[in-house]
Amino acid sequence: MPMPISVTAVAAQYEIRYLDIEQNLRNAISHIESAAEQGADLVVLPELANIGYPRSTNERERQEYFDATFASAKAFTDELTNAAVKGGTTVVAGLACPSSTSSMLDNISAAFLPSGKVTNGSKTHLPIVEGHYFSKGSDLTLVDSPAGRLGLLICADASYPETARVLALRGADIICVSYMAPAFPNPELYSSLAVTRAFENQCYVVASHACGQQAGLELTPATTIAGPDGSVLARARSGQDLVMARLDRTSISESRVKIPRFESRRPRLYRDLFQAVASADSYLAQ
Repeated sequence: MPMPISVTAVAAQYEIRYLDIEQNLRNAISHIESAAEQGADLVVLPELANIGYPRSTNERERQEYFDATFASAKAFTDELTNAAVKGGTTVVAGLACPSSTSSMLDNISAAFLPSGKVTNGSKTHLPIVEGHYFSKGSDLTLVDSPAGRLGLLICADASYPETARVLALRGADIICVSYMAPAFPNPELYSSLAVTRAFENQCYVVASHACGQQAGLELTPATTIAGPDGSVLARARSGQDLVMARLDRTSISESRVKIPRFESRRPRLYRDLFQAVASADSYLAQ
């Protein structure tokens, strides 16, 4: 469905507690309700908002993580479905859930619509220990919602510009990114990344970050809402925060008329993107 003339978007930034399903659910519902009370049409929550980030490849810890996910994922999803319906808002949340195609888990971005419908897609790029827990997603997910056409990405997925570009080419008005990202020396890195993806693709980006610590790592509190012209519409403070911005449909069309970036593309020059690349080891050996 087409994006409304104006959409009120909210991105939540808060701490996700490792394996503390009940507290994580309370926090998620609290942020959804608060956003809905402020008139939000779209609410984006962080990655793995139900359970936190895997700590290691240790088999005992891995089994605990799997057991907790299997025991709680459906109830958590049902509660978010109810919250979206009750609040009359679209909710996008990163979650761990049992895989329907393998013995692994899936790291998903789920879109909960006010109608009660739920659509999700799995993370396609799995860094660090994630490959020991999750299956790789096989496609990029686009969701038609009352807030517009949403492209769903999770954390590392957004570090590959091709993912956001494909979603934009498929018609995404808003790219929603759920993050649980470690801090890097440049504190502006992830906020800049949201702005860059929005500017490159002349669409909106709503990026929600977890804050605090996970797996012994300090996380980046860089929750950002960026516009199609590369503007920062909202940016969170360093701790828990809820940021809001109004997204105007006309800003997308005006940006694309002013700078016809999509019409100026030259795909033949980008053919190397589809070729296998040498491994890091072979590159360093040169």
